[in-house]
Amino acid sequence: NDFVRVDEARAAATSRRLDAGARKDAPLFGVPFAAKANLCVAGETPTAGSAAVGGWVARADATAVARLADAGAVLVGSTNCDEFGMGSTGEASAHGATLNPRDAAASPGGSSSGSAAAVAAGSVPFALGSDTGGSVRLPASWCGVVGLKPSYGRVSRHGLLAYCSSTDCVGATSVGDAAAVLRVIAGADGLDATCVDAPVEDYAGLLAAPSNFRVAAVAEASDLADADAAAAAAAAAAALGADVVSLPWLRDACAAYYVLSASEAFGNLSRYAHVDRPRTAEAWRRVDHASAPFGAEVLRRLRLGAHFLGDRHADGLYGRAEAVRDAVRRDLASVFRDYDALVLPVAPTAAPAAGAARGAPSRAPRPPAGSLLAAVEGDLPDGWAHDQLTCFASLAGAPALSLPFGASRAGLPVGVQVVARPLGDATALRVA
Repeated sequence: NDFVRVDEARAAATSRRLDAGARKDAPLFGVPFAAKANLCVAGETPTAGSAAVGGWVARADATAVARLADAGAVLVGSTNCDEFGMGSTGEASAHGATLNPRDAAASPGGSSSGSAAAVAAGSVPFALGSDTGGSVRLPASWCGVVGLKPSYGRVSRHGLLAYCSSTDCVGATSVGDAAAVLRVIAGADGLDATCVDAPVEDYAGLLAAPSNFRVAAVAEASDLADADAAAAAAAAAAALGADVVSLPWLRDACAAYYVLSASEAFGNLSRYAHVDRPRTAEAWRRVDHASAPFGAEVLRRLRLGAHFLGDRHADGLYGRAEAVRDAVRRDLASVFRDYDALVLPVAPTAAPAAGAARGAPSRAPRPPAGSLLAAVEGDLPDGWAHDQLTCFASLAGAPALSLPFGASRAGLPVGVQVVARPLGDATALRVA
């Protein structure tokens, strides 16, 4: 169930056009790919895994999709995902759950579950996803493929159905060459004001360049990972000669992500349920009654967003979450003055059993009293703890890459994450 739509007609038309004389030296000439169902494809409905979109049809391709087509790549279809990108299990989709090709009894991860599964199954050599708090990296890790979240602003979000406006970015999941794909889809876009107007590097060409990177492991990550995930990250750190740094806000960054993303989702998605956006408890109550088009996970997060934005919390939890985000950006800027990259696990565990991924991993110690996580833990959606190690890079707008690095004792893939400074995408790729 990795694909929600296979576009045979478009793929055939593209192939005929390429055969008829298009540039055979195009960088991705004839390479098939898939796109997550929250990315617009001209003439199709980008369902985003939801029934709420209805029959709306996109008039044009998302910028990332269009750039790949211009580079000679052939779109073959749209992949399944957790509804509107909200979920870490691949189970919260109106199209049904996605299966993990490595083990059908294991969760594929989410929300870009279909993209990771399609690559892992060999259906396509690469697929586009979107990564708000780990939605490319987690399924890549659990399905055993490469997953890249570019720097915020490095890739256009035009044509992406927005979930959380401040952190959404398009990523590529690839068993081939993520660097080659990034070079094609990166770059300024007049249709997306968040896009950075910075030169696009030859990411693939730089992979072979000599390097002597300064790398650090994250001390707190080992407390959150089980033996398999911790061992993989430790082995990667040792191979890179890594030092150790402390990121004391690591878990609070996850809490801040959920506060901020749920709040922004309430604003971005309320229009689908015809709900106004005032930050009031009344708006929260109206979400409860007006959101029939949404699945349970999205409705839960919309209620959370209205809750966090409500009068009682307007200057409380939301403000604290913004302060944590500021601290993450400030402290990482300091860390990256001394180091080129960080290495840590992608997730606390390898893929849990399908249907069980909504529960918190066993490695989820109680948060310190007075922390933001302690204040909101009871409100967070099931499965939030799977994202404890990925959210900080999203808050910082930093590039992060998930790399398969061995297997768990149960034989499931384990991923290691490389994080570099914002716009240091080439560094993340080269360290990996």
